[in-house]
Amino acid sequence: MENLQVVVYNSGIMTLKPVSKVSLSALCKDLREAFKYTQSEMATRLGVTLKPYQKWEYGISDPSGEFAAKLFLLREELQEKHSIIVPLKFIK
Repeated sequence: MENLQVVVYNSGIMTLKPVSKVSLSALCKDLREAFKYTQSEMATRLGVTLKPYQKWEYGISDPSGEFAAKLFLLREELQEKHSIIVPLKFIK
């Protein structure tokens, strides 16, 4: 996942940050809550079973590149279609 980059806007300035620095567990939970999904519904939306999704949300493991990309696409969908901004949280 080190090659994946995410665009971050801060005061109108676009920068690229490595996805490995984004807290994917926080992103999972924040997106799920924004969509008002249960964990099971979020897992279905991402195309996985409940168990792996729970491991991602609890920070036990990280999603593969394919599923990490799906998370960022869902984040974009929230912004574009619903005007809901889910801020990214970064690992220090």
